Amino acid sequence: GLFKDGPVVLTVTGRTSGQPRSTPITPFEVDGQRYVVGGLPGPDWVRNAQAHPEAVLVRGKTREPVRMVELPVEQARPLLRQFPV
Repeated sequence: GLFKDGPVVLTVTGRTSGQPRSTPITPFEVDGQRYVVGGLPGPDWVRNAQAHPEAVLVRGKTREPVRMVELPVEQARPLLRQFPV
């Protein structure tokens, strides 16, 4: 399900600037794993994460280092069916 602890901000390194770039995201959880949906066309944070997969999730005062991994369509499709709309 969706994270209920308030807004979540993802900070990734800009692919051309090298500067931290932050954006609010809506992660969801399936079987203990967290996922985010990039949308179409892919927003800047997706292209930044593709270039620099090490990122930070911030929820309130909690900062958590994460590694972003793009899933192949075959793996993503069943997860997208569970994405709350």
